[in-house]
Amino acid sequence: LEAPGSSAARPYPALRVGVALAAAMAGGVRLVVFDFDQTLSCVHVFKTLAGWAERSKGPPDPGVLRIPRPYACTERGQMQKVVDLNTAEPFKSAGGFARSVFGGDQRVAELRRFLDGLATGGTEMMICTKGLVGAARKCLKDL
Repeated sequence: LEAPGSSAARPYPALRVGVALAAAMAGGVRLVVFDFDQTLSCVHVFKTLAGWAERSKGPPDPGVLRIPRPYACTERGQMQKVVDLNTAEPFKSAGGFARSVFGGDQRVAELRRFLDGLATGGTEMMICTKGLVGAARKCLKDL
């Protein structure tokens, strides 16, 4: 397991710019579509839960965390793996798997302010992902 504060889970300075941008554009943007993995989350959640970090033959991908086996590649399996990781260290002490892969308390708070700013301005938001919807929803719910 990698520590939640590792370089893969660092906050992105662009998010702070996004908060200011959202406030400035309130009411002007009608739709924003976000990618889930490595945009809303700091790491690639689907690849992490599927165990891609261990399967990689090249240099380690900083966007994929190493987690214990068994890995999960189905929607139900990934949702259960999130439940299991919530009680495993180092995720448990970080507030759970989702909070960890979203960059910790500070980044989650910044992300909420950003999204709240867009919603206050009447902007509709959607999430687009090639990953599994159930795992994405579970992570968002756990925040």
